Amino acid sequence: MRNLKRALSLALASVMLVGMMVVGSSAASYPDVDDQNHVEAIEVLSAVGVIVGDNGNFRPDDSVSRNEMAVIMAKLILGTYEADSYVGSHPFTDVPSWADRYVAACYNSGIIAGRSETTYDGTATVTAVEAAAMMLRALGYEDLSKGAAQWDQPVAAKANQINLFEGMSGASNAPMNRNSVAQLALNTLQATMVTTEKEGDIEIPGTIVIPGKITYTEVQSNAVWARAINRVDGKDENNTVELGEKLYKGDLKKNSAAYDAFGRPSTKWAYKGDQVISVSNKADATYTKAVSVGDIYKDLSLNSTVYSRNVTVYVDGVERDDVPARDIKKGDSENKYGGKGVLTEVYRDDNGNITITEINTWTGEIARSVDATSSRDAYVVVTTDANGRPEGASAKVEFETDETFDDDTRVIYTYSQREERVVDLAAAESATGTVTKTENTDTDDADRAALSLDDNRYEVSKNNCGTNLTKDMLKKDYTIYLDFYGYMI
Repeated sequence: MRNLKRALSLALASVMLVGMMVVGSSAASYPDVDDQNHVEAIEVLSAVGVIVGDNGNFRPDDSVSRNEMAVIMAKLILGTYEADSYVGSHPFTDVPSWADRYVAACYNSGIIAGRSETTYDGTATVTAVEAAAMMLRALGYEDLSKGAAQWDQPVAAKANQINLFEGMSGASNAPMNRNSVAQLALNTLQATMVTTEKEGDIEIPGTIVIPGKITYTEVQSNAVWARAINRVDGKDENNTVELGEKLYKGDLKKNSAAYDAFGRPSTKWAYKGDQVISVSNKADATYTKAVSVGDIYKDLSLNSTVYSRNVTVYVDGVERDDVPARDIKKGDSENKYGGKGVLTEVYRDDNGNITITEINTWTGEIARSVDATSSRDAYVVVTTDANGRPEGASAKVEFETDETFDDDTRVIYTYSQREERVVDLAAAESATGTVTKTENTDTDDADRAALSLDDNRYEVSKNNCGTNLTKDMLKKDYTIYLDFYGYMI
């Protein structure tokens, strides 16, 4: 049983590690959306009202029918209010009343096409290439399939060329779910608008029609709103107009040169002045225990003996000067960053500048868990440990959560000194057993300290705030708690 508990604890630690390291974003608004979904896309599309949840859930794995895709496209190109109140007609005889106005809006805008002149086939699940064809028409691409032996080939080729399928997987004829449609829509919002210019077809009497030349020209504008998305260092150098800029006239903004609560280079989305989501960039190197400057040099494949470009270090979101060398030196094994249980991430930008962030994990106990009228269903108050408390944090800190915690629950959390708030919080996994071994209890080298319960070995977190390890613990029963990465905290 104890070995099973050990296995479960390590499995949980691995899941938490993947979640924290890969996504690096604010939590999703929907309880059924996790880090395996397109969280960024779901949050942005929900914020603008294009793809919204149902009874508090998003249902990311639900398939999307052609009727439902028409609803999404109508709200995307017209806005929610205009789409919901659209008055118009279409030639299809198989469209249910609830989808009628949306199919009409898309048909009259040239966004959708039927299976025949009178059949839309709205109950069929929309495929990736069908959805992409609708998105391409919204961007201004016309007649992509004209003259092609198979209509879907040039559509898929153009969608790939302008990155509409970025971050997605699966064949172009695969059925789509709400999760994938959200990502496709977000990619389209960031794609450049075009105008289609066509030269006349040449018809040779009898049997031959030679299609005329088609030219797609990027739309440009000097308007302020035309610099809201896909900015480079705060501006769009080409003044091209992305679909999201045209539709929302600057109300939807993407800042790809931002920093999150921990100082990590990030992308932030805002809608009408309110932040929607912050997503940290993918790190060039990631560690959850101490790492030497020399190892960082090696892992980043640097090519000068002393890499002395701008190196900025953040600890829990605050820039620090009292941490190891600002120069990343080859073979430097003395200076180290992080520690066991500390998430250390290294980012290198296009100019060669390096950002190093350290995110500590702390522990405390739930002081009370109560319902509250807030943006979340409940909040918790955490009593922090005096000998393991984040710098700047008070004896009690609050955290909004959708989960319910019992009083005295041992929790682990991260804390942003930059924003003076708890960012991530979860119940700590525990392990109980008899102490069979303690290591390095008589030295000051805490980084080598470890404890074994029933011969299962646990290394000690840098921020361990529990009982100091001594040989007197041998043959006695203890319960230990683990941090996000499986270290004893």
